Amino acid sequence: KREADFVFEKFLEYVFIISDVKFFATLGLNYIWIAFYYRYFNNDMNPQVLKKTSFKYLDSIIKL
Repeated sequence: KREADFVFEKFLEYVFIISDVKFFATLGLNYIWIAFYYRYFNNDMNPQVLKKTSFKYLDSIIKL
């Protein structure tokens, strides 16, 4: 499980990068839809509690 978590974390870090932002800017877009799977943010066993660590991926995209 630890290796799978590592691979998945790296995937999220590199799935949307600065070159993507530059490309969308050339298209004249002022917003884009970024899909996030709900399980990034919560657990089915405890759906009312958000995982604070998951917001680092969303924050990193917003900062681009």
